[in-house]
Amino acid sequence: MKTSVIFDMDGLMLDTEKVYAQVNKEGFESLGIAFTMDDYLKYVGVGEKETLQMYAEAIGDMEEAKALLAREDKRYLEIIKDKAPDLKDDLIKVLDTLAAKNVDCYVASSTNIETVEYLLEATGIRKYFKGVFGGDQVENAKPDPEIYLKVVADFNLDKSETIVLEDSIHGVNAAYQAGLDVIMVPDLVAPDDETYDRVLAVVGRLGDALPFMD
Repeated sequence: MKTSVIFDMDGLMLDTEKVYAQVNKEGFESLGIAFTMDDYLKYVGVGEKETLQMYAEAIGDMEEAKALLAREDKRYLEIIKDKAPDLKDDLIKVLDTLAAKNVDCYVASSTNIETVEYLLEATGIRKYFKGVFGGDQVENAKPDPEIYLKVVADFNLDKSETIVLEDSIHGVNAAYQAGLDVIMVPDLVAPDDETYDRVLAVVGRLGDALPFMD
């Protein structure tokens, strides 16, 4: 049985990706730039620094990109504070099962720590996690392994007894490069061939990951 499980947040535990997609679409269209779901998928699992650079390339102006990102962050917070996002299927079942087996759980998200903490509290699941980490607490975002290595180091985890749950290719690559076993539960982006080679399994829902933790 694994003794530690590290969870991503957006798209894995919380149904937030559709909110991000809505906000991104509104933001780009306010500048007269068409924005489709295919455009949004390029940003899934990407950290804030990389997102800003991608915005600047799409818009053609770094200062306007910074302003757009700030407006989108504000709009996103308005939406989630008006109504907390839904939990993904099987999440509570998985968390309760792990708690009953005394498995320590952690969060490693690309989202800034203040928003991560808010969302975990607002959705009632903060109590399940021994440690929580946000993207602004590391220099390099996923797919860099830094955030996973930080969780391992800060809590002195045994890599051989730790497993990661991720929904994005960037997240899978980060966990893999950190030397951790990882299971992918795809949300919006399907795994490619390289991703299949890097995971223990790809499953359709969180509950299907439980057998791989024994």
